[in-house]
Amino acid sequence: MGSRPFIRNGRVVFDATPEERSLARQSRFPGAGIRLGGVPPTPPPPSANELALQNSSGPPPQPPGGGGAISALAPALQFLRTSCLWTPCEMSALHLLIDLELVEIVQRLQLRAHRILNFRSLVCSVPRPFPRSVFRPDPSYLDSDIANRAIVDLMQFFDLASGVKVLGDTIQRISTYRCHPLAKNLTVGLGHMVQANMPVTLTFPAESGEVMYVVTTGGEIIIAARSGHQRDLPHPTLIGGDDPEALSAGLVLFRDGRIVCVFINASGHFKPNDLSSIEVSLALFSRLPAEAFHPEFEGYQVFRHGGPLRIDGPIPTGGSGFNPFQIINGGDIRGTVEMTDALARRSQMVDAFHLIAQKTKKVVGGTLMASLQALNPDPVFFGLMTPAMRQDYGLLLQLMMVTAAVNRARTLGGNATYQKLVNDFLARLAQLL
Repeated sequence: MGSRPFIRNGRVVFDATPEERSLARQSRFPGAGIRLGGVPPTPPPPSANELALQNSSGPPPQPPGGGGAISALAPALQFLRTSCLWTPCEMSALHLLIDLELVEIVQRLQLRAHRILNFRSLVCSVPRPFPRSVFRPDPSYLDSDIANRAIVDLMQFFDLASGVKVLGDTIQRISTYRCHPLAKNLTVGLGHMVQANMPVTLTFPAESGEVMYVVTTGGEIIIAARSGHQRDLPHPTLIGGDDPEALSAGLVLFRDGRIVCVFINASGHFKPNDLSSIEVSLALFSRLPAEAFHPEFEGYQVFRHGGPLRIDGPIPTGGSGFNPFQIINGGDIRGTVEMTDALARRSQMVDAFHLIAQKTKKVVGGTLMASLQALNPDPVFFGLMTPAMRQDYGLLLQLMMVTAAVNRARTLGGNATYQKLVNDFLARLAQLL
């Protein structure tokens, strides 16, 4: 043992035993003697091949990019050349290995960069599509009975600073539509169902039913049947949620379990009327599986005043003999005939405008009394009140909650707070005019 270095399992130590040093001297690893015993072994004379390699190779080749990897490895290579006494043949082979790997990596990076440039030039050469118009439910339908049965909630607010005379023009609405419970996503699910031989089932009276579709802003075709009371579920319910948006909408006709015609822009609620709506429908229907279309497909018809415009194709060809749609001639399914919050809000707005139009003590008092007796706080009335009036309204509402329904009108009629609220309301309306 001594202070001379010794490499054991890749680590430099100074406690090597004589046996370890003797065994290491017999190793074929170049430079073992100088590292272990301190006396460099006498290298064998170079062979003819090694002499030829030394004379012809010259300095080791530098990799592309200035030889950064060789420069970084210079200390390690110097150690192998001097301390480990690697022969010129071994050093040249090592340089060649490093160079080859770097050349291959650089070539792959250059190839990747070249492909990226080609892809960018290809994308830039593709003509831009039509600007895609986004369609929303027609505001004129918001006050219809069908729309308000499809709308489960209706948020309304207005600007009182403009005065009561133009209150109707300042109303802003956020309509929350219910989701059609039988809607089917053809873009996402039809291909898988065709592969699994599972048909898409649509149930409605064949004589009076129809199938509507929308194209979402995400580029998906969603369909559902609408017939009878299901007509309370118009096109916006295929998307649902707050103020749904669509790129296109219309109707789909079937024959023998396949699409035989697509009626583009046939939607009374969205009313799509732009070229982009036609383009989007043509593109997305053409990407459906070939099995979706009838062999006698009649093409696409675009709804317009004065008669439809017919477009032949594109018609997918090929596919199997599987019919992916199963039309069941079922009875009329009851739709959404129940009262919704949207209908209640709509009724409240009607009452508010009636109150504003009349502005008499009898109308104002009767409207407030009906609201308090029904224990139904009206947000429209709240919007017209001052904070003090709202506080009085809240006190009267609490009084009505502990009063029997048959006695509420009598209690309110003689209540001073109620009489004051009526007078304050009349003054408030006069102030806003």
